[in-house]
Amino acid sequence: MPYKYSICHPEKPDIEYPPRVLSEKEVKDFVQNYDWNGILKKMNSLNQNEVFYSPSLDFTNTDNGFSFCLSALSNQKNLTFYVFYKRLVMKKILFGILGEKESFSTIDREFTKDAAYDLLNRFLKKDYNSIEKIMKGK
Repeated sequence: MPYKYSICHPEKPDIEYPPRVLSEKEVKDFVQNYDWNGILKKMNSLNQNEVFYSPSLDFTNTDNGFSFCLSALSNQKNLTFYVFYKRLVMKKILFGILGEKESFSTIDREFTKDAAYDLLNRFLKKDYNSIEKIMKGK
């Protein structure tokens, strides 16, 4: 599967959209080798008005539009992430009177580093049902 990606740098007001498309392995390697702690340390040294984002990496499956974002948190002793997962869901139109339609919706939740990396692996394997259950705490 090919994945587009974007990077939120804490000190930059614009999100970076590299033109390169990544493979599943490249996504895993990129996340695991990303200097999360170094970037968080640098972010914490900035004045509050100089911080635009938490360090974040967002990956979108170019085949189905599902996306997975890891956003590192700076207020913890151990590295944790806010995970944002965008997927297709059925939404009722006018309280169901006009039926349902598929549309993208995002859910988010905080996870430890290991749990967030596990979710990333599930995303790359397209194990969307298990991600949905874990994100909803079921």
